[in-house]
This record gives sequence, structure tokens and C-alpha cells, in this order.
Amino acid sequence: MATRVTKRKRPKIDEALPSNLTEPADEVTIKIHGRDREEYSAALHKAHLANLSETDPDFYQFLQEQDQELLEFSEDELSSQSEEIRDLSQSEEANNLSQSVEYITAAAEKVMVTHQMALKWKRSIRKDGASSPHVHDLVEALDCGIHYYMRSHDPAQFAVQPYQLSDDQVFNLLLSTSLQLLPSLLSHTSHRNKAWKKLKPTIKTFANDLLQLLDQLTDAEMLCAVLRAVRTLVTCYVTMVKLSRQLTKVLVKHWTSTSDLVCIGSFLCLRQLIHCNPQHLEPVVKQLYFSLVASARFAAPDKMKLLQRSLIELIKMDMSTAYQMAFVYIRQLAISLRNAHTTGQASTQPSIMSWYFLRCLQLWSQLLCDEPAVSLTPLVYPLVQISLSCIKLQQKANCFPFRLHIIDLLISLSRFHGCYVPIATLLIEVLEYPFPTKSLTKGKPVSLETSIRLSNQLLHSRLVQSALVDKAFELLLEHFCDLSYSIGFPELVLPAGLRLNKIAKSTKLPWLNRQIKLLVAKLEELAEQVGKERSQLPFGPCDLNQVHLWERQRKENDNCLKQFYSSWKHMKQLAIVEEQSSEE
Repeated sequence: MATRVTKRKRPKIDEALPSNLTEPADEVTIKIHGRDREEYSAALHKAHLANLSETDPDFYQFLQEQDQELLEFSEDELSSQSEEIRDLSQSEEANNLSQSVEYITAAAEKVMVTHQMALKWKRSIRKDGASSPHVHDLVEALDCGIHYYMRSHDPAQFAVQPYQLSDDQVFNLLLSTSLQLLPSLLSHTSHRNKAWKKLKPTIKTFANDLLQLLDQLTDAEMLCAVLRAVRTLVTCYVTMVKLSRQLTKVLVKHWTSTSDLVCIGSFLCLRQLIHCNPQHLEPVVKQLYFSLVASARFAAPDKMKLLQRSLIELIKMDMSTAYQMAFVYIRQLAISLRNAHTTGQASTQPSIMSWYFLRCLQLWSQLLCDEPAVSLTPLVYPLVQISLSCIKLQQKANCFPFRLHIIDLLISLSRFHGCYVPIATLLIEVLEYPFPTKSLTKGKPVSLETSIRLSNQLLHSRLVQSALVDKAFELLLEHFCDLSYSIGFPELVLPAGLRLNKIAKSTKLPWLNRQIKLLVAKLEELAEQVGKERSQLPFGPCDLNQVHLWERQRKENDNCLKQFYSSWKHMKQLAIVEEQSSEE
């Protein structure tokens, strides 16, 4: 049977103390330090336990049954424990005191760097260059300042520094002098030079300080100044493997910075690093690619174009490696798309219909559309198939912006490589889609450039519907202009012309009705013209060389469809300018 434990009342000190300790203060003097304090604590604790049998007999009985040693403690044990604790505290105090003395002694032995001393070092380095004895002093003083202002204020670490700065102005002078003079002087010191062994510790310290500045600074102007110094000193970073890896990591972080100048400066440093050591190409491109994907959702369109363009420039530095990397990453996109199609689960579709997937497709399509990237032509077909499969994965009106983005990059691939992609059907589906006509709202204008998916509420907006239809019509007109020089133009536009006539009769948008009728008229006019010209040609379709020569000649000349597209685009730009001026 369990013993009932009641809540023990706290006894009064006067009741628990022996009679000789409850006397008035003027008769008995109690010492509270040293051995007397320990005896007093032991007696007080023993009196508490003795009084416990009367105040709380149940709890006293429980202690006798469960923990007899607690009641039968010895005063000698308590005193020995107190002595151990006292000795330990005294040893800790002695250690802290000795460390404080060491810090004070080290601080007294430091060389105080003043403004005049820093100016003297600057003049000496300008005069004697890398052979100046003050190069090492300048780097050590700068390292001391960076250690104090940017790393930590730990006295144990700061005590080992040989210099101490008088004020903040001295640190600013040291920093500006180092960024102006040292990179150009130290970069000319090759690791094969005799002076390399002497200057290597100084160069390593300065290179490490620049990394600390890149990691801690946030001001764009200061970051650009440090990046210029790092770019000059890249030849020294290459000789130090650990620092080059740290430099790559910091530069990749600043590559996605909000400042375009910092982004460009990081890109130039990375390009110089790869130029000095081509083995850095694959790991650098891999880190930049993942960083690009991570920032795909939040980066602005102009910023994303800058990131994509700079990454493409790095990939093109070695075309053989570029083909391998492009093949691997495009294959990863194909595997993700295949899993989304085979599983058919709604949870896998958002990973495809996302900014991450779209930015990757745009990156590789831009790479394939560059002039020097002719060796990457075999990758055009799989990239086109992946893009078309993305559109077929989700054909609801909510995903029309995503479709238009994909079609835009398909038009670029088709134009550059001269291959036919069935784009007209995908755009006509947007034009003939029965958008909601009831409960329409004016809503706010939505930029399709920054959207890939629309809510059901936005689909009931007149402005959103007009923006979708207008963008689809623009891309369709651009696609037909690319086909206008083809010898098979009449056959390519015939099915599209028939469907456009039906849309012109059924649409409830007056401006779309007029535009489609004009487009169909231009298509018929150009198809008739191409038919008459090719009927007079002395060669047939089997003579591909003559066919390509004829198409290149027509591509240089103007036609009615291109003139219509130019005038339509000019009118659209005027309308945008008028709308912006009216809003202001």
C-alpha cells in the first residue's frame, strides 16, 4: 500500500534551530564566512530534519523507507563537499585573473597604428611597390581592423593581433589603401617567382580578409570595390584551393544580389576564376544553376534575364563541357515531366507548372539559340518535346499564361534553327476558348510577364481576358511572320486560316474580330503570292539546296504579312504609351 505524502509545511527557523542559536544577537555572535559558516549550515540542515518528524510525520516516514541516507548524513561529508566547491571556485578565479593579466599585457605590447603611420606606409608602398617592407605591416594592420570590426570582439582572439588601430578613420584609410594598391602589386607575384615564398603568407592573409569583407559588407558600392580587387587577385586565389572554394561560394551568393552591379562584378570574378583554372567550370555552373532555380520565383523578369545571360556566357566557355551539362539538366527536366504524366497525381503538376521549371526551359532555349552553340543542335528536339508536353499536362484556362511563356521560347527555337513546330494550333485554342461572359468585372490589369497561373476570379476580369487574347494574337502573328519565307507557306497556314474565320464569326470582342479578319486577308494574299512564284520555279521539292537558297532570298525581302506585323506592333506601343500617360 502506497504511503500518502502530504504537502510539507515550511518550518519556522526559530523552531528548527537549537536553543543556543535562537538567542538574541547581542548575546551570541554568528559568523557567516569560512569554517563557521559551514558548521552553521550543517547544524541548520540537521535541525530542519529533526523538526520534520513533528511537523510532517508522513513525509518523515516516507524518507525513512525510501532514502535513509538523506536523514543519516554526516557533517564531515557536507564540509568536504563545501571545501571542494570552494577550491574549484578559487582555481577558476585564478585562471580568469591570469587571462585578464595576459590580455592587458598583450594590449600594452600592441603597436598603435595612427593616421600618420598609415600615410607613411601608403607612400612607401607607392614608391617601392611589392618590395616595400610595409606591405606586410599594412596587411597585418588591416587584418587586425577587420578582425575587430567585422569578425568578433573576443579578447582571446584579439590579443594575438600585433597591431591596434587608434580610431575608425585609420581603418578606413587602411582599407582604401589596400584596395587601391595591393591587388595590382600582389597579382604580379607568380608562384614560380623567388619572392613568392616570402609574400605567400601576406597574400593569403589579404585574400582571406577580402573574403571576410565580401561576406560581411552589404553596401553595393563597397562590394563593387572589393569585387574589383578580388578580380585582380584571382591568379593568387587559384593557387590556394581552400580559399578558391570559399571565394566561389561567396561569389555565387552575391551573384543573385538585388544590385545589378554586384551581380555583374561577381560574374566577372567567376569568369576570371574559370579562365585561370578551367576545372572550376563544372562546379561553378552547377552552383549557379541551383542558385538560379532557387531565385526563379522571386526575381524580377529583367533580373532573371541578366542571370540567365551571365550563366550562358560561363557555360559557353567550353562547348564540349556545355553539351554534357545541358544534356544532363535537360534529361532531369524530362524525367520530372515523365513522372508527372505517368503518376497523374495533382500533387506532381505544380512542380512542372512553376517558375522553376519555366526558367530552366528558358535558360536552355536561350543557350541553344546562340550563334556559337551550333554543336548543341541535337538537343533542340528533346527540348521542344519537353516544352510541348508541359502544355499538354494542363490545358485549363488558368494555365494560359504558362502556355504563352512556353510558346514564346518555342518560337525562338523555331526561328533560329529553321525547324517547324506546330504552334499555331496551341495559340488558336486560346483565341477560341469560351471565356466567362457573366458577372464580368473590370479588375486590375495583370502583367502576364510575371504570371504563370490565374485564379478563377481573375478569369472573370475583362482586362485579363483581353490581355490573354492580345498576347496570343501577337505570338500567332509573329509565328506566321517566321513562316512567311517558307516555300510551303500556303499549306502551313490553310488549316489555321479556316479556324480563324470561325473565330471571327463567333467572337464577341469587336477589336479581335477586326484584327482576325485583317490577318486572314494578309495570309490569303501572301499564300497566293507564294503559290504563283513557286509554280514558276525550275526545280522541285527534292532539290533541297535550291529550296533553301530560295527561302534565304525571300527572308531578306519584305512582304505584306511582315508589314502588317510592324504596323500592328507600332500601334500597340502607341496605345501603351497613351495608357501610361493617362495614368500619370
